[in-house]
Amino acid sequence: MGSGVRKNVHVADAFSAKAIACIQALEFAKDMGFQNIMVEGDSKTKIVKIQKGIIDISEIGVYIGEIKMLASNLNTISFQHADREANGV
Repeated sequence: MGSGVRKNVHVADAFSAKAIACIQALEFAKDMGFQNIMVEGDSKTKIVKIQKGIIDISEIGVYIGEIKMLASNLNTISFQHADREANGV
């Protein structure tokens, strides 16, 4: 497997930060050669936006589009909401 750390600067808000983290995680998974991915996140709004088949015109729409593009290159991918309490694990 693997791990990594990145410092992101000039991030507008928490929604953008979580979307950027998702993009970086998908890029990392691709670089590691993974083709079957399950993404869990505590931002239900972001998960719903990713799962919708429409173009997102919100402030994080560009990030959502990039996530969908990266996801389209994988064999299987699922996006699931996890309550914030799960972060304690």
